[in-house]
Amino acid sequence: MRASLVHRGLVPNRGFTLIELCIATAMGAILLLSLSDVAALATSSKRKLSSAMETQAQAAFVAQRLRLAAQAATVASLRNNTSGDTGGWLSPRRFCINGNKALVETQESDTGCGGTDVIADSVSRLTVAPPSGQTAVDAASVEVTVVLNLPDGTTGPTITQIVRIKGLLE
Repeated sequence: MRASLVHRGLVPNRGFTLIELCIATAMGAILLLSLSDVAALATSSKRKLSSAMETQAQAAFVAQRLRLAAQAATVASLRNNTSGDTGGWLSPRRFCINGNKALVETQESDTGCGGTDVIADSVSRLTVAPPSGQTAVDAASVEVTVVLNLPDGTTGPTITQIVRIKGLLE
């Protein structure tokens, strides 16, 4: 009696047809592919954000080191400095950009920028000058500008600060 019910379609078949399984597998594959794209995008975004945050932290550290050096400076001779070098402005410390585009903190006597204390990687510009409207003779402060580059080579944060020089006030 059961065999006659199956032939008439009154008893439901148990299981899936081959076409239903193929469609379900294709839908699953499409879903997994889209999820892998989302995961790759999230990983890429995390890497970029992490690198930007590292550059920002490096910029904050550079600003702190330059501020402390300027506040402790005893300027013996105010002379024009070359771009990429603080010259005698922050004596006895000197900050310069070496051949590897790294900002190095060294001694004033190190005119070749051979110091090993790298405080920032990938620096494109360092300038130290009196604030606008002042000359080197009457400046009680200096304006320090450092431009950092992001790991992908694009210009990153620019640090500009005006710092009072202790040595000029004594």
